[in-house]
Amino acid sequence: LLSQPPPLTSPLCQVAVAKVKAHFPRWKLAHVRVLSLGTGSFPYNADLQGDENADWGIRQWGPHLLDILTDGSSVNVDMNVRLLLDQGYHRLDPQLPWRISIDNTEALDELLQVAADVDLQGTLDFLETKW
Repeated sequence: LLSQPPPLTSPLCQVAVAKVKAHFPRWKLAHVRVLSLGTGSFPYNADLQGDENADWGIRQWGPHLLDILTDGSSVNVDMNVRLLLDQGYHRLDPQLPWRISIDNTEALDELLQVAADVDLQGTLDFLETKW
């Protein structure tokens, strides 16, 4: 389940880019840089291969639907901006060891450790070469 935004070549996206260019006539897409800072991600999947009981219904999917919808939207935005800006886009979103709610203060020590262990070299390279 994934929400589908309009493709970047759609008339809607072309109108949006045209409106931005009307307000900023000297604006060039090649000059745009975006550094996206995430709060951490926990990629998960349902490995159903070989599972004879893999025919999930609403009861099994229900608890996961909100996460799937919000994560799907976030992934789509990330993918589209990456396609649009190519090398002018970088996202820093460290992988979490388990699904941690954004308001879970009990996981603060573990989050600090994740932050301390993040490899920032790609982000530093982006800032040095593209900013």
